[in-house]
Amino acid sequence: MKLLVLGVVLSAAAFMVACGGGEDKDAAPSAGTYTVVSGDNLFIIAKKHCVPDSSVSAWVEDLLDINNGEASSLTIGEVLDLPPGTPALCTTPGATATPQP
Repeated sequence: MKLLVLGVVLSAAAFMVACGGGEDKDAAPSAGTYTVVSGDNLFIIAKKHCVPDSSVSAWVEDLLDINNGEASSLTIGEVLDLPPGTPALCTTPGATATPQP
């Protein structure tokens, strides 16, 4: 039995797989989503995901393409679909974790 949990944000690809449709074994795995917080910009979001410096510009372009260019002006609480292959959130030297309620 598959369950969708109220309040969980899924990308369209993840939703299709969760519902049993659209599963493509050759497709790149969904990288998930990111919810914009105060102080974010596209380059900060890339750094939060440990995107290598040499790949940041291409990653940002991919992010804009996936989100139909709508990510160019961010809004707190906005949910962005991340490009395939995006690393999970990482910790960087000097970074501080934000406590979760």
